[in-house]
Amino acid sequence: MEILLGNYKLTTDRYNVIVEKKQTPKRKRSESGGQDYWISYGYYSNFTDAFLALLSFRMKDSDAKTLGELKIALDEASEEIVKTIQVQLESSVKTAERG
Repeated sequence: MEILLGNYKLTTDRYNVIVEKKQTPKRKRSESGGQDYWISYGYYSNFTDAFLALLSFRMKDSDAKTLGELKIALDEASEEIVKTIQVQLESSVKTAERG
């Protein structure tokens, strides 16, 4: 499974929920051949912990300079997560109904 959330994504393996972040190489001759690539930021045993970590990473990435700005960034990140999950769930249900 893969859930894309801006520059982050959640993937799963048999045991973990993995939070990854998209990286863009600074040089064209990097190991990735100049292509964007994903690096793992953390491995979590459940989605709750992965979503909390993702929110934490998003807060650290924000340009917020005040608590008010940080709250806005948190609200926006939370809303994006909820909307993305709703869209993917609706898509999965429609696919299951067709199949």
